[in-house]
Amino acid sequence: GSTITTLEEQGQLARAQHDNDCTWRCEVSDPQELINLRGISDWEFELAMESSRQKIDTTLSLHDAIRDCHPGAIYMINKQKYKVTQFDAEEEKIYLEEYDGPEFTQALPEENIEINSVIKEREPESLQNVMVGIAEVTYQSQIFEYLYKENDTDENPQRRHISNILPTFELDTEALYLTIPDTVKNRAKRITKVDHPFLGGIHG
Repeated sequence: GSTITTLEEQGQLARAQHDNDCTWRCEVSDPQELINLRGISDWEFELAMESSRQKIDTTLSLHDAIRDCHPGAIYMINKQKYKVTQFDAEEEKIYLEEYDGPEFTQALPEENIEINSVIKEREPESLQNVMVGIAEVTYQSQIFEYLYKENDTDENPQRRHISNILPTFELDTEALYLTIPDTVKNRAKRITKVDHPFLGGIHG
């Protein structure tokens, strides 16, 4: 009861009375956007202008910082473009300069998931040669390269290397997994001639 009252006071729940029944409606249009599924990092990067060292009222988590504000990145805040001139991991600061060109950048993360221990695993009766389980895992994301696009419709962007060694984003969490039989993998390869049909199919 106290939790509902608190959420009502915050304007996140609206009470609706129907005769003797009472229901609540969530007033937040997209509540999932309030939850950070990427994990929590102790690192929080401040943004500042290169010329004046004046802070910009925006902070980034480590995950977002290496993805969106690596050296050479073009970053947008309130429809204004900025170019990253310096990424200071030690001071947890990122320096920018205003940028008005048509170019865009897109980071190319290298991701890895390491299984530390299996919590639970079972073989569903309805599926053959498939194991489903939950495991403790470590997720890592690193940025070494990014795409440099001449404009937002550039279909042949340059691939650029980042000379600085950026911090690695790491998250210890739990993950649901399932094994996929070789018969399914082989069938996917035969169905289409696109690059990496099996991996593309899983992603889809």
